[in-house]
Amino acid sequence: MAVGEIQVGDLPTMTALDFTANDYIFIIDNGKLAKKISRSDFFSVVQALVKGEKGDVGATGATGKDGQQGAKGSAGAKGDIGATGATGAKGGQGLQGYNGWSPILASALDGDRRVMFISNWVGGTGDPPSTGQYVGGTGLVSDIALAVDFRGIQGLQGIKGDKGDKGDAGTNGVNAKQINALTILADGKVEITYSDATKTTSNSPSNKLGWASYKDTIYTVANKLNISANTTVVLPNNGGSVVESSLPASVTSLYNATDQKIQPSDNFSMFGVRLRFKVVNSGSVSEFINISLDKSTTDAPFSDDKIIRTDTNPQTIDISTQIYSDGVTLTNGLTARIKTASLAVQIYDVEFVISKLT
Repeated sequence: MAVGEIQVGDLPTMTALDFTANDYIFIIDNGKLAKKISRSDFFSVVQALVKGEKGDVGATGATGKDGQQGAKGSAGAKGDIGATGATGAKGGQGLQGYNGWSPILASALDGDRRVMFISNWVGGTGDPPSTGQYVGGTGLVSDIALAVDFRGIQGLQGIKGDKGDKGDAGTNGVNAKQINALTILADGKVEITYSDATKTTSNSPSNKLGWASYKDTIYTVANKLNISANTTVVLPNNGGSVVESSLPASVTSLYNATDQKIQPSDNFSMFGVRLRFKVVNSGSVSEFINISLDKSTTDAPFSDDKIIRTDTNPQTIDISTQIYSDGVTLTNGLTARIKTASLAVQIYDVEFVISKLT
């Protein structure tokens, strides 16, 4: 049953609408039936038709719990280059230089390798730096095994060249004489008799050639000779032990032990000289020594440098050369000398082997 009518815009009170659950309410809008509702739907319809005033802002709610960590984002784009930084502070003072010293390099053999080492310093002021260091790949080194072989790697063998043109025909040779006989005369000369009965006389080999060995007996393994750094001395040899072959008849000795000079026997001849001795370098780095033969203060026909390794065991030096005897050599003889560098060494067992070759 209908309890009553409500015009849109009117809001009756609950007490004014006393109806049961089976009653209906008709809502009239501009004279027309807008809605028929039951009592149970009354309040929802009224709330839909009538809008109340906006309420106050509610209080801020409690902070919620932290959510789970999100997934890693993708890499950002590369940023721009930053501005130039400020100039750094001034560095400390560098190491002291060589006071104007310039090195003099010399070569040395290390087996099949050829390396460079500092043999001296020139042009500076004050005390010079130490010598004997080798040129390595990144600077100076004290171990010869770390030195750089300046010869480089051996190149490939070249291609065989074309065969040369045939040479011109030579002139006719002189008919040689046939030797019929050789006769050794009383004076040691050799008489040659040819097929045409002519004869010539020449010196026999035994009358021209020969050799001798002279050993020093003072400086031995028990009594070594100490040579200071940067010192030049005569290589000592008292000739206390002598072994001679068949020297030329006119030669009594090839070495003057009193003057310690190698003494050629005649002019315009070739002599072989072999110098042997043992040396010990007890220093902390490898060292070099120079061995020379001089016939005057300004003329040394032979000079050679040898590297002496750091070792308490002795190293044997063995040098051979050939000397042509001229007038100065015949007059002055040859003096063997040894020169040290920046470290002292010890030597002993000196021996000279001298050969007359022509």
